Order: sequence, then C-alpha cells, then structure tokens
Amino acid sequence: MLIFIAILFFISGLGLVAMIIGRKFSLLSNIDIAQITAEKQADVKKRIIHEKFKRNLLVWSRRTEVFLKPIIGTIYKGGSFLYNRLINLKDNYEQVDRQESGDLKHTESLLAEADDCRHKGDTAKAESLLIEAIGIDAKNYKAFQMLGELYLDRNNHQEAEETLQHAIRLLEQHKKLNPELVKDSELSKAYFSLCAVADVLSDQVKALSSVQKALDLEPNSPRYLDKACEICLNLKNGPEALNYCRRLERVNPGNKKLKEIKDKIREMVSGEQLVLEE
Repeated sequence: MLIFIAILFFISGLGLVAMIIGRKFSLLSNIDIAQITAEKQADVKKRIIHEKFKRNLLVWSRRTEVFLKPIIGTIYKGGSFLYNRLINLKDNYEQVDRQESGDLKHTESLLAEADDCRHKGDTAKAESLLIEAIGIDAKNYKAFQMLGELYLDRNNHQEAEETLQHAIRLLEQHKKLNPELVKDSELSKAYFSLCAVADVLSDQVKALSSVQKALDLEPNSPRYLDKACEICLNLKNGPEALNYCRRLERVNPGNKKLKEIKDKIREMVSGEQLVLEE
C-alpha cells in the first residue's frame, strides 16, 4: 500500500514538474520571430529554445532528484513523511516563480553588455546577447528594438525592418497595459529607426509615414522635423516640406540647414504660394 502511495505521489510530482515547465515554455514557444525574417526565424528560435531547455532541464533534474529521493528512502520508515512532502510542494512551486526576478536582472545585464559590444563594433556578440535576452523574456521590447537597430547597423535591412516592427507592436501593447512605464520617446525612437530603414531601402513613402508617427509622439523634435523636411523634398512635396520647415524653425531657429531647406522649397513652391503661406 505504501509503495502504491509512493508511486502515486511520484507520478503527481512529475506531473507538477511537467506543468511548470510547460508554463515556462508556453510563452517562449509562441515567440513570433517571423519579425526576424522567415529564413532566420527557425535558426533563432531553435537557439533560444535549445539554450532555455538546457538550463531548465538541468535545474529540474536536480529538483526532482531532491524531491523524490527522500520519499523513496523514507517509505519504509512510515508514510507520514509523504504528507509533509506534499505540504512542501506549494513552497517549491512558489520558489520557481521567484527565480523570475533573477531573470529580470540577468536580462538587464545582457542588454547592457549587448549595448557595450555594439558600440565596440562586436555585433556578433551583441546579437548573441540580445537573442539570449529574448529567450528569457520574449516580450522584452528593448531587446527587440536594440536587435533591430543592430541589424540596421549591419545593413541587414529586411531583418531590421521586421524586428523593429515587432518591437513597436510590443511597445504599443505595453503602453496600453502600463502607460506610465512606456515613454513616448521610446516609441518615437522605434518609429524613427523604422524610418531610417525605409529611407535606406528608398521607400520614401514608408519613411515619411514612420517619421510622422514619431512626430505624433514628439511633435517638437528637431531631429524628426529635419528628417520630415528631407523626405518631403525627396518626394517633391513642396507644401508639406514647407510645413515641416516652419515647425522646425519655430523649435530650432538656429538650425544651420534651414536656409538650404528653404532654397530647395522655393524651387518647388511658387513665390505666390510662399507669400500666402508665410
């Protein structure tokens, strides 16, 4: 009878382990890394899950060993220990959740190290660190944003675009849930990076759309207004360029590019229109 009870608790313990591991992997297995291009998606996801699986398997193999050995060893001494062990299951489960705070600190450390590697030119190491951070927290928008900017640095434009788009989706989700935790400047920066990608790809319409979204969040940013002027001039849209030029002049009257921008606008917009609109 006692052996049967031990087996029952053994199976229950394994079931709990499987449930917790399944819970930890559920989010990771649903990572939408289509945003890192279809070709690279499988490779990246495999690497993330493989590393996470190795870590979790090692931890859980040790935990199950610690949990099961006392049960089997004491079953011949009496069944009271089984009850005490069952009571402790709740504490063990909560301990697993508490390790997430350690994951948060580790993620922040990885992002800081990745940023340092990027500035030193070690983009391969930076990419590896960012992917590891995503493996720990698949909704970490900072990691995706940094990864997108890294791909832009490396001229991996398609990957940069898709990764930044995913970062923006995560930022918007976080902003809806916790508006006070996501600054407008973070989201506008992501849109501006997306603008830079579109600009490199010569998609001026998409570039303008992205910088306009950045300006919706930070309407007085000289950097964004300057870029909007430049794109409108490339699109031969004089009136819109004039609009952004005036806004730029209001917030940054000492901008050295203003004269050049105005000269280009005059080539597109008639003097009469300029007088009427000034």
